[in-house]
Amino acid sequence: MFSLLPDTQPTEVFPMGLYAARRGIRPFPYSGALGSNPQTYRYLTMAGYTGVHAIGSVWCQILFVVYWQLRSEGVAFNPDYYYGQDGANNVMLQNVVDGMKIQPCRPTFLQARDAIIQADRVNYAGRHVCMLWRGFASRGLGVNARNAPVVEDRTVPPECA
Repeated sequence: MFSLLPDTQPTEVFPMGLYAARRGIRPFPYSGALGSNPQTYRYLTMAGYTGVHAIGSVWCQILFVVYWQLRSEGVAFNPDYYYGQDGANNVMLQNVVDGMKIQPCRPTFLQARDAIIQADRVNYAGRHVCMLWRGFASRGLGVNARNAPVVEDRTVPPECA
């Protein structure tokens, strides 16, 4: 999140730990482009996606895509990370942090998603809820997604369609 700049494009790639390995230390670089990072919720069922780092890479990619959904729907970037409130980066950061405060311990992806959406209802009177739903759903965490077994869904609530 803190690597993003006002002119960053959704197709740019952000390898994690590039200094430690030439291609980065995650299976894919973070990117708003599906071609650069194809990870979706379903990836949790694939071989090699049982460890915390691999699982976390899927979650972080989904959050990255949700951020880009906000940007694609007209929420601008705000370079003021400390006092900014209205930028997509500010909104995403605040909702994720506050979502962590209200989610249960050891949350599922669905519980964490719901907590972030609830945080937006509290923080911004729900102004970004449908944008958040569209971002989550685009990577398989739609309203009908399931945990065990993992079932992807790209459906958004009717009021967001």
